[in-house]
Amino acid sequence: MLRSVEDLKSCRVICLDGHFGEVKHIYFDDETWGIRFIVIEATGWNDWQEVCVSPLSIGGVDFEAGVVTFNLTKRQMKKSPPIDTGRPVSRLQETKLFNYYGCKPYWAARATPTHMSRFASEDSRLVLESLRLRPTLHVKGSRENIHLLSGRQVGSFSVSTTDGIIGHVADVVFDDEAWVVRYMTVDTRDWWDSPREVLVSTDWVERVDSDCSTVLTSLTRDAVEHCPAYVDAIPLSRMYETQLHNFYGREAYWSR
Repeated sequence: MLRSVEDLKSCRVICLDGHFGEVKHIYFDDETWGIRFIVIEATGWNDWQEVCVSPLSIGGVDFEAGVVTFNLTKRQMKKSPPIDTGRPVSRLQETKLFNYYGCKPYWAARATPTHMSRFASEDSRLVLESLRLRPTLHVKGSRENIHLLSGRQVGSFSVSTTDGIIGHVADVVFDDEAWVVRYMTVDTRDWWDSPREVLVSTDWVERVDSDCSTVLTSLTRDAVEHCPAYVDAIPLSRMYETQLHNFYGREAYWSR
């Protein structure tokens, strides 16, 4: 199902041995659009801390209850390698995180079973067994020195078409099964007389210029201005997605 990252933020994080903290934001790569890490703010400790955890460690998500369950203990989360979430995450830092959690990196040459046995416990053995059978998320070729983008960072990015800027990124929409970003929600209120939000598929993004804080698309301003209206208060349906892709004459990701 497609979800807004805003739906994920502030969800309570539950570990195998109790409440740990809250989800603050995510990290995703701008090449394959896979969500690589979830940033969690730890609570109930003597010192404030943010930790990064792979979605591969998730046992389940209940969006209605606002709860994300992880197959890890609070101590395991607390002792994860520190990350400065105010700066880009390097490949070296990612490697340290994957090594610590015992997960296979997503940039591996091909999908192989995920190994989580390092943190296996009697209480979570059956759940972790299902994780071992799950392929590494969204594996494709990847640039060697890629930096991840955070949901917090990309919220300040402008969105540019082939003939000008149309707005800025207000949110991202992701698939909560594949953990892949499918769309960016673009706020156009400062660019057009009839302000509204529009969806831009990540398949239509030519590149992301982090230095200029800009997302460049292959669309035109006129096309975006007349695209089907999007209302984020209404759950995103396959009917609307189909209408949107047909309007732009683009192949849908689910038909590939």
